[in-house]
Formats: sequence, structure tokens, C-alpha cells
Amino acid sequence: MRELKSAEWTAENRKELFGKLTATCSRCHGAFPYSRTLPPMDFDHAALTRQPSSQTCGKCHAEVLEEWKGSLHATAWQDPVFVAAAGRPMKMECKGCHSPQPVLFTELAMDWGDRPYLRDFNHADSVNCVSCHLRNDGTVAARQDRPDAPCRPVRDPRLGSTLLCGTCHNPTHDAHFEWERSQARAAGIGCNDCHAQVVYRTGADGRKKAGFSHVFPGGNDPAFVRKALRTDCSLRGRELTVRVENRTAHKFPGEVPTRIFLVRIQFWDADGTLIREETLPYRRPGKGEVGWKDNRLEPDEVQSLVRTAPDQTTRIHVEFLFQNGPFALFDKVMSIGRWEGTLK
Repeated sequence: MRELKSAEWTAENRKELFGKLTATCSRCHGAFPYSRTLPPMDFDHAALTRQPSSQTCGKCHAEVLEEWKGSLHATAWQDPVFVAAAGRPMKMECKGCHSPQPVLFTELAMDWGDRPYLRDFNHADSVNCVSCHLRNDGTVAARQDRPDAPCRPVRDPRLGSTLLCGTCHNPTHDAHFEWERSQARAAGIGCNDCHAQVVYRTGADGRKKAGFSHVFPGGNDPAFVRKALRTDCSLRGRELTVRVENRTAHKFPGEVPTRIFLVRIQFWDADGTLIREETLPYRRPGKGEVGWKDNRLEPDEVQSLVRTAPDQTTRIHVEFLFQNGPFALFDKVMSIGRWEGTLK
């Protein structure tokens, strides 16, 4: 777009430049489901994609199904925070990632113009089993080949890759682009190394086998969120230093404007009276919001805040809070760390 804007439009090149402009616009606006169709399939995919997970994969993989039911993936379409943010009617750009056709049907891509195709039925299943596992030949992507199993698992390196996650988590949210500039990428650490924990399930032969949990903890899990940061506070005379380190491979808070990280600093006197309080929010601004810049912590970023205690201060209290939704302050807000210090 920048090149087209700076180009000199003439009668001779107008047709060529207009064609490039149309193609550029179509990368986003032509990607929406009502203007696209799925590529030809080698099997009747509707027989599987139109059934809820409990009737397809859940019959054999009951333990995995129960894990998935407790995940954000399982409620991606009907989550009240998403519904409020996506609007009524729901924005077209949101639908494909919250009720996707199997992403392995087509080439994995992560830009605005290559979102997943909308599964315009069975929305309540949200991001279900077939969304990530079903391949365009009717087999399912797995960690290893199992031709004897009913669903014919095929080892597919795309499964568990950052590209697979980025297909939904990068358009609009930029999570994959953030990971690309992180220390984690340089160390060979991907999304699943943090978000997919090892669990042991009972196999068909009755033995326990290692696998990856399908809970995929994120901003709704206090214990998981606490691991995202390393915090430290220190006093030198009357000077308070608050140090915050982002230990994740993406910005913190991640992805959506409804997640807010708060640093609350309070100064108290000897009588228990609050002298001064400061609350610093870190968040991504909403679309169309004016006057707020994205001040979230970059991947691996360390920030230090220095404050001088007011006169009469005898006690300092610092709390690190995480608000995972717009109603969390009135319902519950996660405390992910706290510190207290005293002045003589």
C-alpha cells in the first residue's frame, strides 16, 4: 500500500496500479468466508466436520475430550468476552478463527489475508478436534503413524508447529510475529513447549502413555499467568525500585485488549492511612480507541519503575495484578505477585 500511495499514477500505468491495489485489498477483504470456497477434497469432509467432537473423536479419545472441554479453544465462539468484543453482528474478521474449518486443509499462513475458513455450522464446537487435526485426505495429523487406528493417524510435522498456532493467533493478534523476535525462537522453544503440558493417559491396551494436554492454559489460569513474569522490589533509602521481567515469548498481556496487567503501588503511614496510591496499567488499546498506545511488555523485556516514598511513609505495598476480562475487576482479578517493605 505504501508503494502504491507513493507511485505516480498516469494514464499509462493506471490500469496496472489499480490491479495491484485490488489484489492488495483482496488479501484481507477477499479472505472472508462468503467470498471463498474450500479447495477440492479427497474425501467427504462434511461427514466429520459437521459432527461435534463428542460424536467423532471423543468416542475413542474421552480423556482428551475432557481436557479440551476445559480449554479456551472449547468456548472460543460463545465466550462472553469474545462475543462482546466481536460485536453484534459479529465482525467477519473474527469468525474464521473462532469456528474454523480444519486449518490443515490448506497451506498454513499467518497474515491478515489468509485466515482460516469459517465453519458456518456447529459453531458451539468452537475450535474443535478436527480444526487442528483433520487433513484433506481424511486422515488425522498426529505425532506418529498409526495406520491400524480407526482415524488413520499420520505423522505430520505441522501439528504442534508455531505455524499451526499462528494461523489463528497471528492475524489481528500478532502473537507469531512477536515470537519471531523473542529469545525463545532463538533457543528453539515453540508455543507448545509452554502451552501444551505433558500428561499420561490410558491407552487402548490399558497402559499409561505420555501425551500432550489439550487444556492449553492461558490468560484464564492464575498459576500459568504467574509464570509469565519475574518481579522484584527493593528499597534504597526512600527510593523504591520495582523490576518486572516478561518471561514469555510474546507480549504481556498477550493478544487481546481485554487483558490488562496492573502494577499497584501504595504508600502507608504509621497510623495505617493510605498516603498515596498509583496503579499503572499495561494493555493493548482496542480498535478505534484514541489516546492510548500499546504499552505491553515486549518479549523478554525488563522494565524498572523508580518511585520516591512520600514523607510520613512507613510501609510500602506493591501488588501485581492480571485482569483477564472487562468484568474481572467486579468479579475477580488475579493477584500474580505482591511485596511489602518498611521504612524506619
